[in-house]
Amino acid sequence: MKADNKPYSSPGLSLWEKIDLFPALLSILTSTLYASVTGLFRGKNGTRTYRLHIFRQLVHKGILRLSFRQTQYLAPPTNKSYENWSISQKVQPVTISLNHGAFGHWVGKKNAKKVVIYYHGGGFALPGTPEHFAFCTQLLNFLNTTGDNIAFFFLTYTLTPNAVYPTQLAQAVDALRYILTTRKPSDVFLGGDSAGGNLAFSVLTHITHPHSEIERLSLTDDEEDASLAGVFGIAPWVSFRTDWPTIKTNHYSDIISAANTDKWSSAYLDARNGEGDPWSEPLQVPAEWWRDVRAKALMITAGGDEILLSSIEAFVDKVRSSKTEVEFVVGDRETHAPMIYGGETGTQQGGAIEKWLADRISS
Repeated sequence: MKADNKPYSSPGLSLWEKIDLFPALLSILTSTLYASVTGLFRGKNGTRTYRLHIFRQLVHKGILRLSFRQTQYLAPPTNKSYENWSISQKVQPVTISLNHGAFGHWVGKKNAKKVVIYYHGGGFALPGTPEHFAFCTQLLNFLNTTGDNIAFFFLTYTLTPNAVYPTQLAQAVDALRYILTTRKPSDVFLGGDSAGGNLAFSVLTHITHPHSEIERLSLTDDEEDASLAGVFGIAPWVSFRTDWPTIKTNHYSDIISAANTDKWSSAYLDARNGEGDPWSEPLQVPAEWWRDVRAKALMITAGGDEILLSSIEAFVDKVRSSKTEVEFVVGDRETHAPMIYGGETGTQQGGAIEKWLADRISS
């Protein structure tokens, strides 16, 4: 599970890769311009708004046309986005070096009593974005108005293809291991969007059923503090299959496509010949494993217009079949994690996460 330990570097491109950027960006621009016309005739099965239609085409085409290295070359690394966020907020950045080449960034006061460890999405191939930090700030501001002392610990993990599964899971586990050196499990939440939601639930699985290649993480035996405060997933990517019903029915309404997710999952599972397991795909976790889950509360959101909806619903049903409670909110006509990918405000999913966290930390 070797990973690079360069926090601010984007991948260097070969001369050919740089030359190829011009036709790649030109084709993306052409496709987006075409979408500006087709968006006028998108119909009831298309995106909710004209702007989303344009954004959808940009995402679809960009992910498929650009290589991983080209995308990461053009997009600021997660650590750089954190640095820019710190400047905009006029706060001193606090970054912790973790094992396996990962980094943790404090959003809020590092001495806060309660902590949300946040894993960003992006198919394990895209960095954390300014919108990720804006969303964490929004949650932090909302929660702190209630007088609670809470902060976010935002993980920078190694992107594919620079490292593959289970490296990212090992890094996610080590982020929790680090936080637990100074806090009780009952004061710690795990959360994330999309691929980050995958990591949040996979870390939870590792606690009770350790991955054979990752160091065991044991929680206290104290009954009061034997479980984490809670785990939430925003549109968690729980299955890499592309034959779910909403993959087809929501193809024209969501911002990501099956071709996008297939490209990402193939890279993530590259060392496994594309074969998933319970620690890479939470939907593969046997139902009985959720009976002894070490979290006091579970929360999942999804968008009614997103392609992952069917798999997320199946995941919720599977967890509930073990008699474990999970709160589930579907945002009407919302796409995949709209508060992040599209930068929408006032979303139903975002509001549900706000309320869920506020209820947990005030109880």
